Amino acid sequence: LAPWMFEPILNSVKGLSPDWQIAIDKDSHKDLIELHVEMLDDAVNPSDLKEAVFSNIRKGFVDAWKSYELGLFKMDVKLHSKGALRNGRKLMRLVDKRKF
Repeated sequence: LAPWMFEPILNSVKGLSPDWQIAIDKDSHKDLIELHVEMLDDAVNPSDLKEAVFSNIRKGFVDAWKSYELGLFKMDVKLHSKGALRNGRKLMRLVDKRKF
């Protein structure tokens, strides 16, 4: 996984800020990919934003989506208020929390 893969997927969703972060972790024996995104406006329906992100992934990463549907990994979208993800000047786009 690389950050550039997610830029067109997340930047094209209306209602999301340009700040986002992908966290990879383990959930039992499967990888868990969490897409942490910031909402521009609290008035936006969170379920609509999540569905738009999943829809973009479904269209942009057909093979990865099939693997997700087969249960080979888990994926979730976590919504945050604007400014919540940035701790300093540079935002880490990809964070691998797995322990090997």
